[in-house]
Amino acid sequence: MDALDELMAPDIAQEFKEGIAEVRRAFPDYQGTNEIQIAEGDMVANHFVFYGTHRDEFMGIAPTGREVRFTGLSIDRIVDGKIVDNWIEGDLEDLLRQIGAVVWAAPSEEASPPKTRTTRRPSRGLASWLIHPRSWKMRSTNFRCTAF
Repeated sequence: MDALDELMAPDIAQEFKEGIAEVRRAFPDYQGTNEIQIAEGDMVANHFVFYGTHRDEFMGIAPTGREVRFTGLSIDRIVDGKIVDNWIEGDLEDLLRQIGAVVWAAPSEEASPPKTRTTRRPSRGLASWLIHPRSWKMRSTNFRCTAF
């Protein structure tokens, strides 16, 4: 993982190291690659895939021994040869389903309409998840999962 220090700004490299450590803990045989990479100007887009076997807890789900395939897209902004911004999107619901989790929407303050309104906003879809730029922490407050 030392290569990340050469490829990324220090704070992004540290967050990637933490994120990769978390994935490798849950999927110790993790292996991944960029299947497609397109660059234009200071931006690089990737279509990635990773494979692994669920051997430790992941998002509260006990190890199942199930093999998974996870795909997603990432966009990096490059300055002076280093990644300084990074966005990643993938289908977390599919990954959780592969390890036997059930995902369901749960009410949250963020998704609730003001009390003076009589109509409800449509709920956000669960088909994809977004990792915020400069962070590997998943940003979703309106879902729960459990094993089945």
